[in-house]
Amino acid sequence: MAVKLCMLLLHLGACSEPIEWAGQRAISAETLAACPRGEWLSWMAAALKVKLSAPWSEWERAAERALAGDGYGYGDGYGYGSGYGSGDGSGYGDGYGYGYGYGYSEQNE
Repeated sequence: MAVKLCMLLLHLGACSEPIEWAGQRAISAETLAACPRGEWLSWMAAALKVKLSAPWSEWERAAERALAGDGYGYGDGYGYGSGYGSGDGSGYGDGYGYGYGYGYSEQNE
């Protein structure tokens, strides 16, 4: 897997300290073994839904599933705009607008 560990941690919603430690490290068994804090590994195991003692192959599959984006999502948004213009004949106009949206996603297993 050529993906950087920091991308997985961002995707899982990790705090900044482990993301900073991950830096440019690849997702690998060696990287996990080098992790300086056991609670980070415990958190990641729970987030990936694997046992802490699981073999690397299970961690790798769980990371791939998490990054694959499997699941469904819902999004909603609204916007409004207004404009003004003046002219004779074909006219002239200017306008501006504002939009807002939010989304919600759940991962299916």
